Amino acid sequence: MNADAGRGMMMLEKIKRAKAIASDVDGTITIDRNSYYIPPEVIEGMTLLRKAGIKLFFVSANAFPIVYGLARYLGGDGVVAENGCIVTALEAGIKRPTVAELCSESHREIPKLIAEKMPDKFRESWQNDFRKYDFALEVLDKSMDAKQIIKSIKDLLERVGVNDKVEVNFSGYAVHITPKGAGKLRGLKYLLSSLNMGMEEIVGIGDSYMDWDFIREAGVKVAVANADLELKKRVEIITDFDSGYGFAQLCKTMAEAKLLEKED
Repeated sequence: MNADAGRGMMMLEKIKRAKAIASDVDGTITIDRNSYYIPPEVIEGMTLLRKAGIKLFFVSANAFPIVYGLARYLGGDGVVAENGCIVTALEAGIKRPTVAELCSESHREIPKLIAEKMPDKFRESWQNDFRKYDFALEVLDKSMDAKQIIKSIKDLLERVGVNDKVEVNFSGYAVHITPKGAGKLRGLKYLLSSLNMGMEEIVGIGDSYMDWDFIREAGVKVAVANADLELKKRVEIITDFDSGYGFAQLCKTMAEAKLLEKED
């Protein structure tokens, strides 16, 4: 993985001491941003993590049922969904999770309003039927860049007087309408506190500038090779490979470092 030569050994030591990976989902463990396919290398990497005793947390903007199901079947240890609004730790043998809802206000009417007022630009995500707090919009007008997307929505929300109720972000896949005060970092910190862990013990990895919200306080900050430039400028390590293949590379590096440490 790419890191300045002078920092290489320091990064390796930090990785060896880490107890968990906190990972985004879409574009980070999938084969790329345009696919839901998870390559077998990712599954192999997760298997290596379990063998090395390294925990895995999924930190996502996706609806809770999707992220929870993914973590349950892939052997994850915790979930942060809906951009930090819904959190749970996965415990072996426990079929019904204890779910913490960190957001209290649901502004379901706002994405509906956006889709109604700008039907040529946005439509509601099918996931919104399974969301409680963070709602998503698909972008129909492919000519708009991220700044134009956010500005057009904020201008509308300001005109109708609800701009102060939500945050508006674009992940590269969808627009997210999130309650004020929510965030992946807040959700991850809550999850870690329930497990008596701290952010300094985490390796954070993602592909979107939105992932900086939780990666910025991680003990080791990583971006996949095809991540947003804004994210790659801020992290300490960039994987050699794109998306899921870069995630798999990180898993292998961490697992090998941890197993070597145990041998020492």
